[in-house]
Amino acid sequence: MNGFLSYRRACGSILGGLLIIVTLYGCGGSGGGETSSSQGALTFKLSLANSPAQQTFALSAERELSEFSCGEGEWATKTIEVEVIQNETTVRSGRFDCEAHHGTIRNVPAGSNLKLDVFARDEEDTAIFHGSVKGITVVGGGTTDAGIVALHQITDRAPILGPIGNHSVDENQVLTIDISAWDPDDEDTLVFTAFQILENGETADLPTGADITHKAKGTASFQWQTDYGDSGIYKILFKVEDGSTLDRGPLSDSELITISVGNVNQTPTLRPIGNKSVTLVYDYDCDCYTAELKFTITASDPDELDELTITAEKMPKYAVLSPTVYHVDCNCWAATFTWRPENSETRNDVGAHKVTFKASDNGTPSIEVSEKITITVEIEELE
Repeated sequence: MNGFLSYRRACGSILGGLLIIVTLYGCGGSGGGETSSSQGALTFKLSLANSPAQQTFALSAERELSEFSCGEGEWATKTIEVEVIQNETTVRSGRFDCEAHHGTIRNVPAGSNLKLDVFARDEEDTAIFHGSVKGITVVGGGTTDAGIVALHQITDRAPILGPIGNHSVDENQVLTIDISAWDPDDEDTLVFTAFQILENGETADLPTGADITHKAKGTASFQWQTDYGDSGIYKILFKVEDGSTLDRGPLSDSELITISVGNVNQTPTLRPIGNKSVTLVYDYDCDCYTAELKFTITASDPDELDELTITAEKMPKYAVLSPTVYHVDCNCWAATFTWRPENSETRNDVGAHKVTFKASDNGTPSIEVSEKITITVEIEELE
């Protein structure tokens, strides 16, 4: 180990295969070679607390590694790896086999308030034990005993997502859902996410206008500004993950809910009609004054599935309004008003006629819009 790390073997098979990572944090200068006034040596001794391979020992019990085998089956490990980290930078590293349970780290930068972290890893390089010693002072040119580093089983636990339940909202409204979760491992950082689950089971982004925002620790807010046309049933998967950095990845909890967006009937639009006028002229065939007035009333609806019906109130006698028909070219509904007023011995339509045109949809509830116009009938006198 070139003067960096030394160890002593214990008798027999001690932690046969245990991989130990020792990490030292702290401040002070760094350097190589032999121990100098700016560097020191740090000795340590490992012990196991509540080894999974020895379930009979109490949680608080500490036993030297020499009293244990390396473990069997899932607890079997191979080597000890040592790292020295200063200001988040690795300045020393080394490996030795698991039969060593006493070690000396050489060329450690001198400094106070150092922390020695130890991680034990299995054959798949997954951390299964952890221990640490804090408040260590390394004296330059000397040797410091960090004491016993007790290794405890890492028992990372999954977060628990609070009940969310199904929700409903109408189109063009805001849906807000407060989300919370807690983690038995209080130091874990919780991350909330949400996805849409499609009919084929695949995941997709949230609907347009929906987002999830992290708030105080363990809480988040889901907001969806729905729009017209969003009516339907949506499956949303909410998920919370802990901030575990263990090799097997973060643990999580989730809930799949249904959000029902109710249809909101929108108001149709009746295109402006305006007042109309017609001038009667003499017709020798009928010996009367007459003329034809004809115009089209059109309306549209933002709800594309709605059907419109155009009607009229107080139409003049003999006036006709055609059935309402949909026209693809204008994406509108239309009806035609036709009237042939006259002035004769039997009829006199000259004057002002008030007519109200209406357009109503078949939504629930039905919405109606209208416009009242004046039809003025004049006569052209013969000279």
